[in-house]
Amino acid sequence: SALIDFETGVLFPSKEATDLLEIPKVDLPKKLLLLDGTWNQAKRMYRKWPEIHSLKHYKISPPSPGQYRIRLEPDNSSLSTIEATVMALKIIEPETPHIDQLLNVFETMVDRQLAHPLAKYGATQRPPTLNIPYKLISKSDNLVLAYGEAEPVKTGSPNKQYRQPAIWFAEKIATNEKFKCALRTNEPISNELLQYFELPREEFERGVSKNEFVSRWNSFLDPDDILVVFNASSLRLLVATGVILSNSISLQSVNYDPRRDHASIRDFLLQNECRIPDPVFNGRAGKRLANLKALVAHLQKLLQQKL
Repeated sequence: SALIDFETGVLFPSKEATDLLEIPKVDLPKKLLLLDGTWNQAKRMYRKWPEIHSLKHYKISPPSPGQYRIRLEPDNSSLSTIEATVMALKIIEPETPHIDQLLNVFETMVDRQLAHPLAKYGATQRPPTLNIPYKLISKSDNLVLAYGEAEPVKTGSPNKQYRQPAIWFAEKIATNEKFKCALRTNEPISNELLQYFELPREEFERGVSKNEFVSRWNSFLDPDDILVVFNASSLRLLVATGVILSNSISLQSVNYDPRRDHASIRDFLLQNECRIPDPVFNGRAGKRLANLKALVAHLQKLLQQKL
């Protein structure tokens, strides 16, 4: 209560609330109180805290639906606490540096939680509508598609989940810049695995150390780039090299095929008449990246239609 004074407002969508975007900058609140919790929890807090009822009430009108895809929001104008905080800060304190990094951390958390192999989200928790990350169109110039083939490990090895890529491919959509790098592996690559990769042994003969790979990758990836992969296992391969992930999207968490009617992503793309571009890399990885590019284009189109 001591923190509440005449300069404090509360972000709560009551009937008397004023949209922050409609207020002159000089009249914006100096302090803004947010109620953190689910929508039901926030309403209970509001009812049980009569001191804030006399404060000026504010609301925000998001330009797009929230991205908290783990739980169903009441409507398209409802945001998670962190999303509401970021939007309010952009209005009240637009000069605050690195505000968007808060959303990057939030969206990475959502992607990883949805992609976890033990995650089970029922119809009451997961929205029945498409849960496509808005960054696919808002940051379209920064998207980097990537795919890696995993290094071989000994049968029964307990370290299988910590293995690194044997080779890593990436492409920047906006500029068509390409990245390809093989890494030295602890176990030799068998002829059977080469056949599975659909790549010649020569591709792996100049494999570099993990430190050299990290250096090359960090030189390729710009600070504002957003890494897009099919699933969390690709991210784990990258992390195993020592790369620090800052901004990524795993499309495994996107509900683009809710009934799982298609045996593969390629089957899904063909059934939806998506144009799959010619691969820019050889082998299985090249085909996977071409599918990934087609899927991203399809999701961008769906998101544009949704907005």
